[in-house]
Amino acid sequence: MSNVHEISRLTYFCALQVFLPLTRLCQDRCGYCTFAQPPVPGRRCYMTLDEILQVARLGAGQGATEVLFTLGECRPQYLVA
Repeated sequence: MSNVHEISRLTYFCALQVFLPLTRLCQDRCGYCTFAQPPVPGRRCYMTLDEILQVARLGAGQGATEVLFTLGECRPQYLVA
């Protein structure tokens, strides 16, 4: 089955993606977000390399051709030079 579809004269491409939230920390407070969490003492804030590769390989095994990395949001006023 092809992921390329044609509607009238418009052609678009649908790619299966693996969603990789490298961190669940985020400065924003979006009402629709379901994965951002506050920091918890003693709990890692970031995925390990092994976790990233495991999820990417599972997605590839299901036909995913792209990876969407999310890193959380950081407003400029929080950046430290």
